Amino acid sequence: MRGKWMSTINVAQTLAESKLTKYHFSLVFWFWFIIVIDGYDLIVFGTVVNSLMNDWSLTTTQAGLLGSITYIGVMIGTILLGILGDKIGRKQVAIWSFVVFCLLTGVAGFSNSPVIFGTLRFLAGLALGGVIPNIAALSTIYFPKKYRNVLLCMIQVANPIGGMIAAFIAIPIIPEFGWRMMFYIGFIPLITLPFLIKYLPESPEIYYRSNQSKLANVLSKIQSSNIQNENVQFQLGFPKKEKTKIKRLFEDKRMLTTLLFWFAFILSQLVMYGLNTWLPNLMRTAGYTTASGLLFLGLMNLGAVLGGLVGGFLADRTSGRKVNIIFGLIAASMIALLAIPMNLPLVSLIIIVSGFAAIGMQLVGNSYVTLYYPTNLRASGLGFASGFGRIGAMLGPSLGGMLLALNLPFQLNFLLFAIPAVLFSILYYFVQEKYAYSSSNEQEDMQEIENEQLVEVKI
Repeated sequence: MRGKWMSTINVAQTLAESKLTKYHFSLVFWFWFIIVIDGYDLIVFGTVVNSLMNDWSLTTTQAGLLGSITYIGVMIGTILLGILGDKIGRKQVAIWSFVVFCLLTGVAGFSNSPVIFGTLRFLAGLALGGVIPNIAALSTIYFPKKYRNVLLCMIQVANPIGGMIAAFIAIPIIPEFGWRMMFYIGFIPLITLPFLIKYLPESPEIYYRSNQSKLANVLSKIQSSNIQNENVQFQLGFPKKEKTKIKRLFEDKRMLTTLLFWFAFILSQLVMYGLNTWLPNLMRTAGYTTASGLLFLGLMNLGAVLGGLVGGFLADRTSGRKVNIIFGLIAASMIALLAIPMNLPLVSLIIIVSGFAAIGMQLVGNSYVTLYYPTNLRASGLGFASGFGRIGAMLGPSLGGMLLALNLPFQLNFLLFAIPAVLFSILYYFVQEKYAYSSSNEQEDMQEIENEQLVEVKI
């Protein structure tokens, strides 16, 4: 082959500019499936917390701490397993994380004490932390740029769908089989492991270094053409990965907004995970049955699915900042309205709308924060915001348990849960959108990257 020209394929450009194919829909399905199971595992505690308190004579404060420990594991796992995914491959880490958290979830059903249960939930949280960052990275890489936001939104709402499934199946399962069955169900998704190994792709960087024939195979499926790796020269074409110093998030007049994002994420996750843990019990204090409380938990997550889809649609056409200001106020209003006794259909509708806004504001925030920063800071911008947000995820179950332990009038419980949503809207009101990274800036950066990396190669 010496002296002959070989064609050059820029991998990043090919992936970004491709049309939607069957291969993309296959990826959407499997990514979606994994995040659904992730959502089930995160919300399942809220469906069994009342049973655990009865079986092990726990106070609401103790139960809240038991719920928080999972999110401590998630926070640590997100950091450690995200880094590991960069080093050894995101597919490997995502699949192993999936296997481990499914196993530990199932094993948690055999726990005979809060200590053993809490240890298993912490370890499951570590594994859960490895799923979303690695699946999100693979999604961003492999989805065409034109359809990326829509497809990412579809995957993002899979999390509350998992929560909705957990809540709805708990209604018949817990009375008939007990709370342990909700965790035994965690074993079932393991039957999909051979399919995940077969259909999930590895990071292009890993293929480029170790197996370019597989890279050629993946690109052939995306382009619907046969690419022979011996006839092409691959160029990755992705922006160079640099260690991002936290101070860069504060440059170019972004300091105030960066801090606002961090505290807004804390508040939104406090509301989201606090309600997902304690909503059934809160509704019981208001006079509803346990079964109705689980129904309400499922409806809230149904609302979250709708909120993520509608919020993403509105944010694309207006501004994520404006959408989240409104969502925060709607969430606060709906949660506060739960303090008023009303019939089942009406309270169900209010809970759907509260989930629409209270969890939807977190989903919209994920996208908005990412787009606020320059291309090479987006992962870090969202990563730091999500990391601080996990403080809210850890506090939500614990503070909710402490609140219930005070035996306050149930109306006051709902009013106190509404306060963080109001504060969330206030924080977003002061976000300085004028300093956000613009689409014209992104086009200039992408052109600069292409000019640097698109070179002719002669063999």
